[in-house]
Amino acid sequence: MLLQHIDDVGLAKRFPAAAKGGVLTSFAGESQFTIIATVQRELSNMLLHGQRKSRDYRAMKTAVHLNWNLEVLGSAFALPLTDDKHITLIHEVMQIYILLLGLSGDPPPVVRDMSQEVACRIVAHFSQIFEVRLGLGAEFWEKQRWICRWTIEVVELLANNGGVDFHNDEWVRILSTFVGTCDYAFLDEHQASTADNDAARNIFDAEIQSCLCRVCLLLWLRSGSQSPDVCNLMQKYLAKWCARLPGGC
Repeated sequence: MLLQHIDDVGLAKRFPAAAKGGVLTSFAGESQFTIIATVQRELSNMLLHGQRKSRDYRAMKTAVHLNWNLEVLGSAFALPLTDDKHITLIHEVMQIYILLLGLSGDPPPVVRDMSQEVACRIVAHFSQIFEVRLGLGAEFWEKQRWICRWTIEVVELLANNGGVDFHNDEWVRILSTFVGTCDYAFLDEHQASTADNDAARNIFDAEIQSCLCRVCLLLWLRSGSQSPDVCNLMQKYLAKWCARLPGGC
């Protein structure tokens, strides 16, 4: 599993704890979906629809409200992706997250006060969509790849657009999440990504692998980190990834 791999390579200490298991882990799959969808509809109506001046932010009034909503929404990216309603729900959650990241629209005041922490947690939630779901049919496999590419584009936009004015250590937290995700994409068992057998199919071809590498490099540059620990981290993993990409880096 992706989170286990991040722990195995020693990056878990930088990974937001809330991303490792949310408030819905004890609920059955369909119950999880129902709870996530209910919260998503409430927040979509509050944040994305209607007139901004008349919006009632009571569902995101305090940090406690925000943290709980993030816990619930983040669980959408771990759904099994076996039904179109899972894809639709993730799409709606992505729209909320893009707003919370400051890339579109105006986030609630409490988000502006916690923008760096919120962004780190959202990127950690994004990583869960890269978890390989064995046995997906071709239709849902392609939809998972589409969502993966979308999350990569959003993180790249966050880095390029400066939607959040991060301190260097927060960039390093996001970088660490992406390094773990990228390394997961290069595991030996993920190399046969275009297999015709549904049981063997996974999302990691050279396109997604190279996109993840590019964003890792961008995040490293944006972090401005001169820490030997971070430099050694990137040197270690970039050499391994480039050796696996067609034509190298």
